[in-house]
Amino acid sequence: MGYPETNMISEEHCERTHSSRYAYIDLLRCLAAFLVILLHCIAGYTGNTALFGTRTWWACDIINSFARMGVPLFFMVSGFLLLSSEKTDCVQTFYKNRVSRLCVPFLFWDIVYYFESCVLEGRSPGLLPFLNELTRQGSKYHLWFVYQIMALYLLMPFLKKIVDGSTRRELHLFVVLLQPTVFRFINIVQRAVYIAPFLAVVEGYAGFLLTGYLLGTRPITRRRRAAVYAIGCVGLAGGIIGNFLFSSPEKIVMYFSEGYSIVQYMTAGALFLLLKETTDHLPKRLLRLAGSLSKRTVGIYLIHVLFLDICSGVMLRLRPALSPSLRIVYSFLVVSTASVCAAYILSKIPLLRRPSRARLKKRWYSIGCITSKAVAYFRNSSTWRHRMAFKMAMKATPTSANTASHMVAAPKAPSSSTAPLTPRANQMFCFTIRRVFREMRMAVAIFAGLSSISTTSAASMAASEPRAPM
Repeated sequence: MGYPETNMISEEHCERTHSSRYAYIDLLRCLAAFLVILLHCIAGYTGNTALFGTRTWWACDIINSFARMGVPLFFMVSGFLLLSSEKTDCVQTFYKNRVSRLCVPFLFWDIVYYFESCVLEGRSPGLLPFLNELTRQGSKYHLWFVYQIMALYLLMPFLKKIVDGSTRRELHLFVVLLQPTVFRFINIVQRAVYIAPFLAVVEGYAGFLLTGYLLGTRPITRRRRAAVYAIGCVGLAGGIIGNFLFSSPEKIVMYFSEGYSIVQYMTAGALFLLLKETTDHLPKRLLRLAGSLSKRTVGIYLIHVLFLDICSGVMLRLRPALSPSLRIVYSFLVVSTASVCAAYILSKIPLLRRPSRARLKKRWYSIGCITSKAVAYFRNSSTWRHRMAFKMAMKATPTSANTASHMVAAPKAPSSSTAPLTPRANQMFCFTIRRVFREMRMAVAIFAGLSSISTTSAASMAASEPRAPM
């Protein structure tokens, strides 16, 4: 069986995906977040030359090759969801929604990590050093992901137009533009012949967006799924063995674990397809748990390094008492649990929580209802009626231009609408004049009293000063 020639999803696949697409997407998000935490927990042991060749290093090498799929899975999920969404077509709306979701939490955590680094390194904080770090990769090593995903968001609407206007064969041909990534990997592995037929057109993490879209929207036959799984296993084994062959007790080299090497495409693509096809057979309780956690994966990713720094300081003190394997396990469990709890608590704070569109509409509707009720209540009050009566009566008061003495000696007769208000206006005018004069008299009396007090105090102070001897 072949694929359909267009980039539209089949009806059977749409019905199947409507019920389960978000389930496996939630699982992928949660798995990617925990894989990133695990990768950062073992980072200090994988690059340790003193452990090279030991069981601990081999275990870390295996975990490292598997955990490297975390970031590619994030990119592939974003590519699948955004390239298959109609909301990506409008460039202005897409930029406004996506950038606002990332900028606020990113700036908050970048400031937090900047002050943390200042405390740990013993340097005084300043605006210029902070801006220096902000314009590069952020104040912490894991914040590079936010910069990269923002760059991919800038590319997304244009990539969406390419995807919508291309057939399946044309999309596969588009993958040829990613060949500089393959050439880069080959040039790292072997130094004899440098392969670079053309410069990079679309290189790096942009390929994961297209890979996630192709794997997520295309129905794949059983035979081809088996081929993708086999390619993923080969990539995983090749990464483990390749890292060992290119490393030595003098230097640890992780060529096969680089962010967008061909190995990451092989392993992450196989895992993406595996969860897509097996999600329906997983327990419903696990899917509900993944659904609740997937909403907080961004917060878990941003906050986990803070707890990892705290946990690393504690583990340094317990180093003689714990083996490296136990330290890795304890660090992963503690950091994961603390990050999930902290992300859950922070998501309940209204100022840090980004409301949905439905909630925003409901909130503005409530504000509008309250405002209209307040205006109606104020208009029905006696204050409003007196104010409006006074404004209308002022048109016929003795001081107005219509009744001034320098005008016509015989003024026009008041109209029927203002005739009943003229006596009321005279009373209100007299009452206002009396009130104003009373306030003025009180102000004059207060001022005179203060002047007498200040004069008396100055005279008493002058009398109390000692006189110079004669």
